[in-house]
Order: sequence, then structure tokens, then C-alpha cells
Amino acid sequence: MKEIIDIYAAKDTVPPSSAFTPTVTSTLTQYTLSTADTTLRAGYWLYDASQNEVRKIKTVKTTTRGVLEEAFSVNLSATTVKVITDQEAKLVKLSVAADNGGAISINGEAIASGSSINWETSPADQASGARFLEPKVVDGATNSATVSYTTF
Repeated sequence: MKEIIDIYAAKDTVPPSSAFTPTVTSTLTQYTLSTADTTLRAGYWLYDASQNEVRKIKTVKTTTRGVLEEAFSVNLSATTVKVITDQEAKLVKLSVAADNGGAISINGEAIASGSSINWETSPADQASGARFLEPKVVDGATNSATVSYTTF
């Protein structure tokens, strides 16, 4: 397992997301890429910053089409997204603290200054890697957030 402690002074996911070149259009759980891509695979996560949402890829059907496990709240329309790989997303513990002078947000919900929120899988899941936490969107752009997380 690997433990990481970081200060988030911008909006991003935990674990951090990476740039992705094709834009994405979705209708419910079906997605289409603007250009062919051979890097996406089942288990990767798509991050839409405008909705503060991450969605897991269930199936990649072709280099331009696939299926998400859950639809975005609002369908995507040629939207620039970021990606979290399946290896990076093996999150077993996460702590986010608004401890740098003001409120922050997690998944679009305000967290009061001086507060922290913790998530973790069961000790058995942490030892075996059987289950993982869903990535979170942390917005530390106005007031930075302290983030500590452990990956399998």
C-alpha cells in the first residue's frame, strides 16, 4: 500500500486525474468519444469538473464507444473530461481536511473550515484489495485542503 499526503490548492479528484484528449458525449450510460482512443479500458473513471462527478467505465465497446456504470447527472455534450486509471483508483483510505483558513467542497458539497471527513474500506478489504472507495472531487481553489489517502 502507498500513503500520500498532499495540499489541494485547485479543484481535482482524489486520486488526481489526468488530461484526456478526445471530448466525450453521453446519453445515459452510453458514451461516445470525438476521436478514437486506445487507452481507455473498463475500470477507468471519467471526471467531469463542471458537474463535480466521476463515473466508472463498465465496458469499452470500440475505440470510440463504451458504457458507464452510472450516467452523469446531465448528459455530456462534447465535454472535456479527465481520466483516473484503474490502477490509480485503488483507494482504500481517504481523509480531506478544510484546515487552511476556510471552507472547501467535496463532490460539490461545502465543508466548513476546521472540518474533516474520512472514508475507508474495511480492514479485510484493505488487506486483500477486494473493494475500493469511489474517487472524490476536492475543490481547494479558494481555500486549500489537506488530503491524505492510501492506495492498494
